[in-house]
Amino acid sequence: MPRTKRLPRDPFTALQYCLGKLATADGSPVPPVKAPAPRRRFDPDAQPAFEPQGTKRLRAWLNRINKLDSQQHNGFDTATAYLALLQSWLDLNGISWPSRGVFAADLSSGGKGRPVDASGENLRKRCYELHKQGKTWKEIAQKALPGVPNRIEAQRKAKDYARSYAKRKPGRPDIEDFRDEAYELLGIERYPSLDDY
Repeated sequence: MPRTKRLPRDPFTALQYCLGKLATADGSPVPPVKAPAPRRRFDPDAQPAFEPQGTKRLRAWLNRINKLDSQQHNGFDTATAYLALLQSWLDLNGISWPSRGVFAADLSSGGKGRPVDASGENLRKRCYELHKQGKTWKEIAQKALPGVPNRIEAQRKAKDYARSYAKRKPGRPDIEDFRDEAYELLGIERYPSLDDY
């Protein structure tokens, strides 16, 4: 059976679908999923009296998403919705995870390497666009990097900048981009109430 190419993960769209098509007005899943209570290994009286914020709603949503058929929901990406909710909940409760090997897509990481600021991104884009216009590395270095005194170093930097821009992942989702939707689904106030203090 031929494998189909997986579309890039879009957690914002996946959570918007949950809010629009699968949630009640308060953000809980429709229909409510009866999740079996977790097995308690110890006496219930010895357990803490609280659960981390959003735990019951998270359990209900993960069980609901797990039972969905993507074909019946027009290709809805259940894996990304599951991943986005779980990572948002972990992040909310201050639970960190290793940056590699835990999740197929780690939505809290910004990608590989050091983050690039806006001016650095603009410089990379300029070098890339000049190169696409057919300019030589020498011409690109003169136009984009006039402050670098060493001509050879400037050419090397121009080439590196253009290549790094070409390899970038535009529109990579960040956990900040879909946090509000995840919190609404989990029944969590976006900002703590002053009554809590």
